[in-house]
Amino acid sequence: MANIIDGKIRADKILSDLKEDISNLQEVPRLAIFLASDDYESEVFVNLKMKKAHEIGMETKLYQFPLATSSEDLTRELRKLRSNVGVHGALLQLPMFDHLRDFRKQIVDAIPYDKDADGLTAYQQGKSCHLHEDSIPPATVEAVLECLDECFEQNLTWQNITSGNDELDILKSQNVVIVNNSNLIGKPLAAILSSLGATVTIANEFTNELGYFTSRADILITATGKTNIINHEMVKEGAIVIDVTSTKVNDQILGDVIQDEALLNKVSYITPVPGGVGPLTVACLLRNVIRLCS
Repeated sequence: MANIIDGKIRADKILSDLKEDISNLQEVPRLAIFLASDDYESEVFVNLKMKKAHEIGMETKLYQFPLATSSEDLTRELRKLRSNVGVHGALLQLPMFDHLRDFRKQIVDAIPYDKDADGLTAYQQGKSCHLHEDSIPPATVEAVLECLDECFEQNLTWQNITSGNDELDILKSQNVVIVNNSNLIGKPLAAILSSLGATVTIANEFTNELGYFTSRADILITATGKTNIINHEMVKEGAIVIDVTSTKVNDQILGDVIQDEALLNKVSYITPVPGGVGPLTVACLLRNVIRLCS
């Protein structure tokens, strides 16, 4: 039977440590959240981030934009943060309104790189992919690393990975398949894991015979948002499975992986949905704000 990677327990520990860190800072960390969407799940996620931030003593401010907002409007508001000394971290909640999605790169890069709490700007992505010690990794990527840290005896936390530790060899010879090709998760995660010696394959929406690739993965990380696309026949015996997707379908929260008895008896570790990567993503985001504030 699979070992369950309980993201909530680990996230609660991170948040507890962050609360202590904040008590020792000279000023209160402040996070600005930009929401240009009417997506229900995004609003729920934003409210959760604000709630957890408040619990640890962090201040937040929500900037919510109507459907009529243009890419120029949103870019202008994000650039104003450069001179706002009262804000330490900024987050652009994705996805945005449909008419803004073609401008996502320009909008994201309007976030001041030194306030980029979600590590999405080209500047921070470049630094994190090269494992710079002072880089800000995408929160979801770091959450996945926190999950992998639960599976191995070696310390796979971001702090240790970027410290120049040349003894991290647990991922060498590991076949990793990432079912996601986005700048938010798949691409930076692939760069980081390959830098640690893993053999990484990225699958995307155009991949033929997905099961051919996933069934050969020692570590399978999937984040399509489609739900129920991977069954036990598509997973290798003893694999580690990290399911990032968490989507509400008919009042039920589902991931990409069908977690039935056959699958749970086949894999070695798996993240639950919900309660796996999601809570850790929130905790890692707030930890990034502390890094930017320190």
